[in-house]
Amino acid sequence: MKGVYIIQSISHPDRIYVGSAKDFDDRWRRHKGDLKKGNHASKQLQRHCSKYGIEDLFFEPIETQCYLDNKHLLAREQHWIYFFRHGCTWKPFFNTCEIAGNTTGVFHTEESNQKNREAHIGKTPWKGKKHKASTIKKQSDIKIGNTYCVGRVYSEETIEKFKAYNGNRPKEHNDNISKAKKGKPSSMKGKTRSKESNIKVSIGLRKYWEIRKANEKG
Repeated sequence: MKGVYIIQSISHPDRIYVGSAKDFDDRWRRHKGDLKKGNHASKQLQRHCSKYGIEDLFFEPIETQCYLDNKHLLAREQHWIYFFRHGCTWKPFFNTCEIAGNTTGVFHTEESNQKNREAHIGKTPWKGKKHKASTIKKQSDIKIGNTYCVGRVYSEETIEKFKAYNGNRPKEHNDNISKAKKGKPSSMKGKTRSKESNIKVSIGLRKYWEIRKANEKG
């Protein structure tokens, strides 16, 4: 059964985690597994569990209904995230993000990044491994007759669109890019290109303008 659930502290009832799941039992089992291993995604929830024990937490479904799709389910989770927001924040105490299903704005500490780097050093998951013959056959069957763009012929209408575009983005598109970059430092700030890179850029720009001028004349 799918729906929205909460994980709440018994000793501190204002401390709540809001989530959504397609299977409540499986989701709670995964939460408990991560907490017991000490690597739960919510650091607040992990710290609380380490201090008070997993017995201080209880899992409770708060909403079950017939959802239209996953977006509808996330929208309902978002409603409850705002409903159970903690103090002056826009999210419950144990939640990491304010937006359901989104980790944008969550930053790892340098210590966490270093641990991730060390965990992956020297690891090559696919080195020496081969697909089963049955898997190779499946992949082959899927690609049969799939020629992608080979021999593709564009309609006159599409060709005219290409010509009209001619490297010029619509004003609205440029305005959106300008707004997104406003106030942000240049990605090249403080960086210097090598002599070889400068030559490549120069050649690329020359070719671009040659093609553009030729199209304008045509």
